[in-house]
Amino acid sequence: MTLRLTRTVSLAALMAAAPLAAHAAEPEPTETTTPTCQQGQVYDSEQSKCVDQQSGILPDAALTDNAFALAKEGRFDEARTVLALRLGGHDVMSLTALGYITRKEGDARASINYYLQAIAADPVDTRVREYLGEAYVTLGRMDDAQRQLDRIAALAGMGSSDYRSLAAMINAVL
Repeated sequence: MTLRLTRTVSLAALMAAAPLAAHAAEPEPTETTTPTCQQGQVYDSEQSKCVDQQSGILPDAALTDNAFALAKEGRFDEARTVLALRLGGHDVMSLTALGYITRKEGDARASINYYLQAIAADPVDTRVREYLGEAYVTLGRMDDAQRQLDRIAALAGMGSSDYRSLAAMINAVL
């Protein structure tokens, strides 16, 4: 799909397109409903309450969800602190979260490095490709954003939420 064609594709057409691939159907941390807690605490979904932060208090995936929730509220330093509690180190999810936090802080250039590391570890993770494309759009690198959109389409189809989100952002700029 070319950049010119992407401009003419309506969001309704995108939503009616191909079904999600199995990988793209995995829950996305950016769509989490994880509540945020006061500083120094994280949300434990099993206990349905906030608990004091400490290393190993929650599984890495839950800590990542907490970090994304904090970042969405603009609590970037706290989000980074929560990510540091993870025992798993710098895996795809933590790199993606670091990229997301960095981009939302206003440093799209630096976020690209995290996203590229995450893609190197998991080339078929369309969520990371969506975020990378969004960083490219922020920087005005529309050809690079389009390449990510095309790759998402190949991996997950034009009906995937990652494709629709990035396509909408690209179309909003064009």
